[in-house]
Amino acid sequence: MSLSPSERLRLYEMAEDTIHFLVANCSAQLDEEERRLHSDRTRIEQIREQRRQLLSICRSLDHENQAMLEEVIATYGPQLREARRAERRP
Repeated sequence: MSLSPSERLRLYEMAEDTIHFLVANCSAQLDEEERRLHSDRTRIEQIREQRRQLLSICRSLDHENQAMLEEVIATYGPQLREARRAERRP
């Protein structure tokens, strides 16, 4: 189903916000891991690579490409929800 320009823009913003939140979450994880007395270098590199991939996705977002935006939301939306749940845990 084709979306109106404003609906497509809203979809773009949702995809972009999802990726931005996950990038910020990676940065927080990096900070936490790097502050540990015995930080795990492998884990740090994994988080950095994940952040690089997310930033690449964010740069490639196209507000005209509805299928891509829907795929980004479907793929990364569950990660966003899990990260938000994890933030609320004591």
